[in-house]
Amino acid sequence: MALHRRAPLAKRAWAGAFADYLSAYSAERGVTATRASWNEGDTAGIARAVGTIEAAEVSVIVFLTYGRDVPALLEAADACGLLAPRYVWFAVEGSMYRALAAD
Repeated sequence: MALHRRAPLAKRAWAGAFADYLSAYSAERGVTATRASWNEGDTAGIARAVGTIEAAEVSVIVFLTYGRDVPALLEAADACGLLAPRYVWFAVEGSMYRALAAD
């Protein structure tokens, strides 16, 4: 499961590449990954992305975003009940992907 924001092409590369990697890694292990994205600052897009995640009925959520969108993301998730104890959220910071890509 990956949520990420769309950004200008240069910034989008790490997020998209990480989401691709996570999807491939999940598929190799028989786990279905659902992807959803939005443009920076687009609260309606964030709400749609969270709705996609809610509809996927997952319990582990990995997200990549910049700080500006975190409050809106968490508000939308809370409104859908996705911050309940049965959900696990992982935030991925960009430098983690850069280290992974260096291998």
